[in-house]
Amino acid sequence: MADEPVQAASKEAADGGQGGGGKRNMVLGGILAGVMLLEGVGLYVGMKMFGAGPEQATAEEGLVDKAQKKISERPEVPIAKLKVPNRKTGKNYLYDIEVAATIIVPEGKTTDEFKAEITEQLKARENSIEDRLSFLIRSANPQELDEPGLVTMRRQIKAELGKIFNDEKLFDEVLLPRWTPLRADM
Repeated sequence: MADEPVQAASKEAADGGQGGGGKRNMVLGGILAGVMLLEGVGLYVGMKMFGAGPEQATAEEGLVDKAQKKISERPEVPIAKLKVPNRKTGKNYLYDIEVAATIIVPEGKTTDEFKAEITEQLKARENSIEDRLSFLIRSANPQELDEPGLVTMRRQIKAELGKIFNDEKLFDEVLLPRWTPLRADM
């Protein structure tokens, strides 16, 4: 007789503690899923009824011509040819480089006229340009000098040229047609 309450408690625990509670959970889960489905259908129908469709995008006339004109108005100008040592790795390397750049021609000037003007300014500032470029290469870390695209060196050269000319936006892209490291201490 004393064992009957213990057996009843163990049967109740084996059933999950709730007599018929599994069906109640299934019904609540079904109601919740139904409400979510109705909400999704309602949003879809509401967006279809009240939402505007996509608008047609139109291009401004002459936009293609302007873009082609801007690209063609970026002449290349030779900047400098240098041979500069770098000893940052403990080994002596001599970098034989050639630097050129594309320039942005301002509105109202012809390409040839502006290119000639910049070339004259480059000749007038030749020594300061070579000094700054030499300093950049002599003080550069080996990782910067060995980058596949020389991105860091291009960015630094462009910044130095902008400082020399007092115009950060004059030079569009720095070109390095020759960048040859030569071992000098063999």
